[in-house]
Amino acid sequence: MKIKLDHNLSRHLRSSLEAFGHDVDTAFDEDLARSSDREVLYEASAQDRILFTLDTDFLTLKAYPPKRHAGVVVFRPTRQGALL
Repeated sequence: MKIKLDHNLSRHLRSSLEAFGHDVDTAFDEDLARSSDREVLYEASAQDRILFTLDTDFLTLKAYPPKRHAGVVVFRPTRQGALL
């Protein structure tokens, strides 16, 4: 699976996902950390990558119709930040 990690997810997830055989890049890899949601999704789609994100804006299907991109996975963790 081809995946792009949004800037709001840890870059450290990359190695874990690659260990499972996925092709992963990050918004940071392409200097998209300060880009809009639309720009990040456009770049992911142009590379046929599924976007992994914490951004719930992507749940608005009228703004981000599923037929216009490779896919978006929105994670909703019970807590955010480093685990101690």
